[in-house]
Amino acid sequence: MLLEVYAIGDGYQSCRCSGWQAPLTIELHAATGAVASAEWRYGDILCGHADPLTFSVELEMSESVFNSIERAVLPPVTGSAQSCS
Repeated sequence: MLLEVYAIGDGYQSCRCSGWQAPLTIELHAATGAVASAEWRYGDILCGHADPLTFSVELEMSESVFNSIERAVLPPVTGSAQSCS
């Protein structure tokens, strides 16, 4: 199964950041809990930019596990940001 994520890195807010030190984890959940996960270490989000971000990863799973997926979950993450000023 190919998991693809598309997002906008919105650097028009009051700070900038990077996913290298605080990656996003994407979990795929069935009724019984998480059945797969992937870690996305996205690139720098720069001040004054709104850039597209993409992520793609192949996840190995059976057809029955794939068919059991109900939702994608982004668990909490702790990170840091730097001021644009």
